Amino acid sequence: MKEPVELFTDCYLPAKAFPTLRRVVYASLVSLCSLRKALRLNRPRIFFTNDLAGCACYCAGSMDWPVIVLNVNSFRAPELYLRQAVESSLVHEMLHAYLETCGVDCYDYEHPEDEVENLARRYCDGLLAGEEVAEALDKMAEKELAED
Repeated sequence: MKEPVELFTDCYLPAKAFPTLRRVVYASLVSLCSLRKALRLNRPRIFFTNDLAGCACYCAGSMDWPVIVLNVNSFRAPELYLRQAVESSLVHEMLHAYLETCGVDCYDYEHPEDEVENLARRYCDGLLAGEEVAEALDKMAEKELAED
């Protein structure tokens, strides 16, 4: 029987994360605990790959235990501040997971990507608390569902 993560990551070939990336990802998950609680999400499960077009994606349908795929190659740039890049990517994908728990279809390519990115940046910059992010996402979900 397949593990829960494998059910959502069949289309990605696994890759070995370099040790620093692995440490930063798990440290970031710990530091994002208060956001996860505000969003009522379980700890995300992380899958590493090299064959993802972007730097990260949330696997739609995995909202109970969000599965987030990270592209190892996206985090190799020497000028990149790794902790900030990882945290902002994880926050962004967790916001997609939360929207899905609100009933917003994450398979939809019209998903509010810019709004999610803006909220993730504002949270990571310390401009919003987790509860404020959840409130903003609730409003976003209401708007999205009303348009359907």
